[in-house]
Amino acid sequence: MTRLLHLIERWPLGVSILALIASLSTIGMVFGFGNLGFHSDRIVSAMWVLSFCLSCIAVVNLIRAESRGLSSTKIALSVVVLCFAFVPTVCLGLLFLAHIGGPQ
Repeated sequence: MTRLLHLIERWPLGVSILALIASLSTIGMVFGFGNLGFHSDRIVSAMWVLSFCLSCIAVVNLIRAESRGLSSTKIALSVVVLCFAFVPTVCLGLLFLAHIGGPQ
């Protein structure tokens, strides 16, 4: 377990790319939100939680990498990748909240 944490701390760009890959599934859910079927609430909420948690882990990892003195170029690239990971996650979260809070 400590080896995994050590690897995560050493590669903030890799964690950001992993968060981006996890958010790619949420892009499909944003565009096909009304056509997901019977179990869509559980699937959407699980994918949103997974994508949001990975993005938050990447943010914490970037903050720690910056305090350790990692190069600013790598951190800037990781931040750009992470911004692209957060956009579909936030959009799906807002759509899901509007779906749950809307008229039944």
